[in-house]
Amino acid sequence: MVYLVRLRRNRCAQRGRQHAQSIDPAVEMTVVPYEDRITPVDVVPGVDQDFGLPAWAQKWGIPWNNLVVDERVLGRGNFGEVRSGAVKADGTWTKAAIKMIRGHTTCFKREDFIDEFWTMASIGYHPNIVLLLGACQHQDVLYVALEYLPHGDLRSYLQMARSQSDTDEDVLTWEQLAKIALDVARGMEHLAKAGVIHRDLAARNILIGEGMIAKVSDFGMSRGQDVYVQTSGKRVPLRWLAIESMIHQVYTTQSDVWSFGILLWEMATLGGTPYPSIRNEMLTEMLKKGYRLPKPDNCLDEMYTLMRDCWEEDPRNRPTFTDIVYVLTYRMVSQTQLKNVNVTGPRLGNYQGQIGQID
Repeated sequence: MVYLVRLRRNRCAQRGRQHAQSIDPAVEMTVVPYEDRITPVDVVPGVDQDFGLPAWAQKWGIPWNNLVVDERVLGRGNFGEVRSGAVKADGTWTKAAIKMIRGHTTCFKREDFIDEFWTMASIGYHPNIVLLLGACQHQDVLYVALEYLPHGDLRSYLQMARSQSDTDEDVLTWEQLAKIALDVARGMEHLAKAGVIHRDLAARNILIGEGMIAKVSDFGMSRGQDVYVQTSGKRVPLRWLAIESMIHQVYTTQSDVWSFGILLWEMATLGGTPYPSIRNEMLTEMLKKGYRLPKPDNCLDEMYTLMRDCWEEDPRNRPTFTDIVYVLTYRMVSQTQLKNVNVTGPRLGNYQGQIGQID
């Protein structure tokens, strides 16, 4: 136990050297007009010593006078607050979401925060991954600026659509849901090719931008390995976990595929909570015995077939994200005249038959 604690502390101290060789070329910045009045956040001197940007992150550095942080809190996570703000580049302000962590937080949290920053810096640009704008260290606070997506997280977006379903306002169609699912699958395919395991894929970690473009976000639990075995006692998103992750704490891209199936179920239920009638302590045993989430009311048969394929007990029998992109592109999104969520949609063909045609 003492050895493990010391080892973890050494990892904190050597974080910069660990990541120095793995960074891709800088991601291009998407610039949009920003005119809101914003003011810098008050900085409280930390209890710990200051910590700056790691050596590998210097090219992502933002001068302090080119970063402003609003008082508006967009969310709170394991590391601290996410606030509205802006980044100045080439004389233009870009609206941003600013993640913050203070120097007096634990070494473990700092390490995880830097891990998330490193992951976003290393995976390169993709239109369905939240864009990293840069970072700034000022006094005892480390700020990481991400692109701002105005429609918030997918779970809230879905639940808002559910609340509107009894009114005259527009309801999400299956065509729109399939397009969002395709965006997520493309983002996850990019992560898989980069060797990154997300480990927390869920509707709450998908953000919606202009034009209903969906982007994968929140890499706080991600790991840059082909297989990750969890040995710590961290909290995990149990209801989204693959069965092998629950039982053996093993995470792979194929366990992310299982979570993608749960995300599809969230979409089909407009933001429902998975396994709503099952207690956490019973869930693993029920899944081992073959239980799976039932088909939501009015869910397309083909969408539910895709979910069930993602929940195969043997990870080798699950589709890859490349398979999923293919199926969503040619068997769902390309279909026309799909019905609203509260109306049964047409049959679109058999997913299992398509998988055999994919190289």
